[in-house]
Amino acid sequence: MKHVIHTTDCFHPHNDPDDHFDLALQYALAAMGHLSLDGVIIDHPSRSQGGPYAPAAAACAQLGMLSGVTVPVTVGAAVGTRCIGDTLEDLGIHGTRGADEILRVLRRNPEKTALVMVGEASDIAAAVSKAPELFREKCAGIYLVAGTASHPDGIEREWNVMCGRAAYITVMRAPCPVYWCPCFQALGEGGDYFGEHNFGENSGLFFEAQGPLFEAMPTRLRAFFSFMFEKSTDPLWLDALERTELSDAYHAETGRMRRFYSTSAILHAAGLSADASGALVPTEDTRAIFSYVPITASCDSDGVVRWTYAEKPDPDSPRCILHINDDPHFGGAMMRTMAALYAILQ
Repeated sequence: MKHVIHTTDCFHPHNDPDDHFDLALQYALAAMGHLSLDGVIIDHPSRSQGGPYAPAAAACAQLGMLSGVTVPVTVGAAVGTRCIGDTLEDLGIHGTRGADEILRVLRRNPEKTALVMVGEASDIAAAVSKAPELFREKCAGIYLVAGTASHPDGIEREWNVMCGRAAYITVMRAPCPVYWCPCFQALGEGGDYFGEHNFGENSGLFFEAQGPLFEAMPTRLRAFFSFMFEKSTDPLWLDALERTELSDAYHAETGRMRRFYSTSAILHAAGLSADASGALVPTEDTRAIFSYVPITASCDSDGVVRWTYAEKPDPDSPRCILHINDDPHFGGAMMRTMAALYAILQ
């Protein structure tokens, strides 16, 4: 079984609802036995979002009820890494809990553990800087969902990088495998998050209608998303799962499109891909609609990654990038895969 730690900027009230979809996917994979979800590290909101936000610990509790999976939840450092190689040690006991939990899990697990990063990188970066040899020995790979694959103007403007550029550079230079899932193919001059140039063969981004996904969900999982979308301040999160009358905010979302970024990274960390129909297949299957392929890469002091495809990974610094093998079917297949996995969250 694959061992995974999920690090995320999942907050309540939500800032970006796709973080809840990612979290639900991890719990579903754990419930189905595809992985052992050994921890969830939630970014401290003061690092990147301001407020008023709280780490979505209640969402983890709700998903634990729906999945039957109990996962330790830790809140990361309130202040991000300020320079490349920063260990955050000067922040005291409350400042390094996220990094310390990552290191604890790496040391405890006899097998190697993968980290999936869908938020800001400071907690992983601090852990890497504190114990680089442990990462070299025990980390199966860091799935880095951040950045852009190409930089027409030579500047990296993706949100997760801008929230913690030094942390992103530290992780990109980590002494363990890095599986890079760029959020965008390119942002272009000025940084356009909603242009055609965002999509491409190396971007994890897909943009699909949400309605069919919600229609396929179990009733209590719909209630989970209803609670999230309405930004409820009701502390009775367990009762919220039993509500059959869903919020106006939920009903408004069912007719909208949504952008997803992290699905391929979450699946690949579990040893999975999908075929064009959305059925799960092993990562090495010839029908896989996406894969992670070797590159040679360097990350400069501004966080700009320059890379080229390679025949095989560098043995001293293995780096791979997402590659979409069947672009026309990628988004639709990912939605069908998610719908099938969410069915277990009852």
